[in-house]
Amino acid sequence: MPAMNTLAIEQQLDSLFDRLGSHEQPTLVLTPNRRLSRYLRSQFNLFKQRDNQGAWPSLPCVSYQGWLQQQWQSWVLLGNPQGDHMPLDSVQELICWQQVIAEHPDTPELLNVPATARLAMQAYQLVEEFKLPLAEHDSLNTQMFQQWCLGFQEFCQRQQLISQADQGRLLAQGKLHSGNQKEFSADTHLILFGFDELTPLQRSLVERNSYEFFDLNIPGDVTRYEFADIGQEILSAAQWAQNTLRQNPQSRIGIVVPQLAQQRDRLERMFTQVFEPQYILPQQPQHANGFNLSAGQPLDQVPVVATAMTALALNRQRLDVDAISRLLCSPFIGSVDEIGERALLDLTLKDHEFELSLLRLVHEAGKLNDEFDRCPDFFQRLKSFQQSVTGSWQLPSQWAQLFNQQLKLLGWPGNRPLDTLEYQQVQVWRETLHKFAALDHLLDEIDLADALNHLRTTVAKVSFQAQTKTSPVQILGVLEAAGMPFDYLWVMNLDDENWPPTANPNPLLPIDLQIAHQLPQSSAERELAYAQRLTKRFQISAHEVVFSHARL
Repeated sequence: MPAMNTLAIEQQLDSLFDRLGSHEQPTLVLTPNRRLSRYLRSQFNLFKQRDNQGAWPSLPCVSYQGWLQQQWQSWVLLGNPQGDHMPLDSVQELICWQQVIAEHPDTPELLNVPATARLAMQAYQLVEEFKLPLAEHDSLNTQMFQQWCLGFQEFCQRQQLISQADQGRLLAQGKLHSGNQKEFSADTHLILFGFDELTPLQRSLVERNSYEFFDLNIPGDVTRYEFADIGQEILSAAQWAQNTLRQNPQSRIGIVVPQLAQQRDRLERMFTQVFEPQYILPQQPQHANGFNLSAGQPLDQVPVVATAMTALALNRQRLDVDAISRLLCSPFIGSVDEIGERALLDLTLKDHEFELSLLRLVHEAGKLNDEFDRCPDFFQRLKSFQQSVTGSWQLPSQWAQLFNQQLKLLGWPGNRPLDTLEYQQVQVWRETLHKFAALDHLLDEIDLADALNHLRTTVAKVSFQAQTKTSPVQILGVLEAAGMPFDYLWVMNLDDENWPPTANPNPLLPIDLQIAHQLPQSSAERELAYAQRLTKRFQISAHEVVFSHARL
C-alpha cells in the first residue's frame, strides 16, 4: 500500500509538472510556506530524472512570502515611490512599535509596552491584510491604536523604513512590474498549491494574474485513537513512527500537532527517548536527532544563550539569587574545573536574601579565594567584569561590542569542547548580536537598561532550529503540514481545548469588526470552520491517517 500511495502522489504531481511545460503563459507555483515549495522542487527534480533528462531548469515555485519579496524588489528597481525605504524585519518592526508606544503622550503609564507592541504589530498587519475600515469604529482601544498607527507611519516615513504590511499594501495599490524576470510578470499564470484560504490582500495581488488552485487527493484509511493522557499519546505516536520507519524505511511520516510550540519540549524529550535512547546519559554529546522537529526553540531558552543573558544581566548590579545560582553552576562560564568549588560559593550565598548585588558576589568570591584558594579563575573574571560595567549612553553597536567583550571576560562559552548543538547555538547567538548592533539606524544612544531590554527583545524573537540530517519523520504544526503529502500521517492533540483552536481576538481591534471580516481567531464559529477544513485536508493527505486525543 505505501508503494501504491507513493505512485498516486507521483501521478498527481507528474500531471502538474506536465502542465507547467504545456501552458501558453509563463507559469509559477505558489505555496503557503517554504517547506512545501522545497518539497515540490525536489519532486520536480525526481520527475525530470525519471525522464532521463540531462539538464533542466529548476521548478518555478516559491512561497507566497518569497513571491512578495520578488515583487517588491522589482518595484524598487523600477524607481517606484518609497522603493528606497529599508524593509523592516520582524525584530526591527517590533522595536519600532515599542519606541512609538513608549513615547506617545497618551499611552497609559502602567501599560506593558513590550506586550502591547506585539499586539499592535499584529493588529496593524491584520488591518492591512484584511483591509479593515477602522475609521468607522470609535472605541477607546481603537482610537488609541489608530494614534499609535499614525505615530508608527510617521516614524517609518521619517526614518525611511517600511513594514511588511505596508509593502503588501503598496504592491496592491501600485502597478506591478517584473523587469527581466518573466516568471513574476503580470501575465504569469499562478498555480496556488496547498492554500486553504486567501486574505483580501492576497486575493487582490493574485487576481492581477490568471490563477487556479491545485491540491493532492490521496486515498487512504483513517483511524481514531484515544489515550489516557497527553504523555501516553506522544509516546504512542513516537513508537508508531519508529515501527513504521523500520517496516518502510523509504516512507514519509508526518506527526502533526496543533499547539506545537507549547508542546515542543515534551515532544522532543519523548521522541528522543524512543529514537535516541542513548541521550539519557549525562555525558553523551547532543547531536541532531533521528527526526525533524519543525518548531524552533526560542534562542533565549537554550542553555548556552540563557547563560549569556544571565551573565550580561550582572550589568544591572543586582540579580536574584536563583539567577546567580544558575550562573555559578553553569559549564558555560569560566573553567569547568571550578564548577564544584563554585557550587560551594553558591551555598554560602543562599541565605535569606532574594537578591544579591554584583559587589557582594565579587566580595564573597574573593573571600573564598583568599581563605581557601578556591575559584581563582572565576574571581579574577568577575573582577574584570565589574570593572567593565559602565553607566554611559551608547549606540546599540557600541553596546554589542561591550557585551561581547564582557562575555569573553567571563570565559563564555566555557573552556570545554562544545557539542554540535551548542556550537550551532553559539553561532546563532553571534548572528543575533550582529542584528542588535544593526539597530543604530532605529535607536539613538541608549542607556544600559534600554540596551539590555532591546537585546532581550531581539534574542527572544529568534528561533533556534538545529541543522539536522534529512529525516523521513517530520513533526509539524498544522499550517506547515497543510498541503504536504505523506505516506503515513498522525494528527494528535485533537482534544476539546486544541481542536478547534480557542478563539483569541486581538484586543486592539473591535470584536464585531473581526467577526464580520472573518479574521483568524476572531470567533468560535470561525475557528470551527477552519478546523473542519484542515481536518478534511488531512484525511486525504496520506495512505494511512491517525487522529488522536487524550482524555485528560
